[in-house]
Amino acid sequence: MKLCVDRSHGSAVELAIPYGCGDSILQDLVSASIECPSLKVVELLEMSLDVVEKLPALISKWKELEILKIPLQLFSFTQILEQIRINCPKFIGLHLHGYFSNRRIKAIVRCVPRLKILVIDGARIKKNDLMEMLDGCNELQLFSASDCAGFKVDAEILMKTSNIKKVEFKNTPTQCKIEIDYFF
Repeated sequence: MKLCVDRSHGSAVELAIPYGCGDSILQDLVSASIECPSLKVVELLEMSLDVVEKLPALISKWKELEILKIPLQLFSFTQILEQIRINCPKFIGLHLHGYFSNRRIKAIVRCVPRLKILVIDGARIKKNDLMEMLDGCNELQLFSASDCAGFKVDAEILMKTSNIKKVEFKNTPTQCKIEIDYFF
């Protein structure tokens, strides 16, 4: 990753850390946060405990951050969202996977209510929590739920998402026939 950051000469706007990166990833992220202050899209799929602990401080340096893709299991999830709320005025999108607790739903609604993009993959979320999140993030323009459990797509959920421009439910249980032909 250091090579990519060095070659970008500080102009990198996207950073994706794949699975299986080594122990030096924290140093690389610190370096990227210093050398590439204009990061707009950050994808962190797998993180060690030391990275999880430092992530809120790193995010506070990414003032241009617009989209973040992370697992929900992070114990620092609420602190991450707080840093986004405070430091990232252009933030518009979350891509999450994992278990959605009601506490995490409330953190999303409180910290990033103006989300435009919300993608949840392989998530477990209760229907009432999903409804609360959709109510609280009422500026969504794109919502995708793939391979999710804990709720069934029904008429109430379809009605709640009817004002969102692009909606997708993929491999998620349904209680009614869904005909949504507008996405990407």
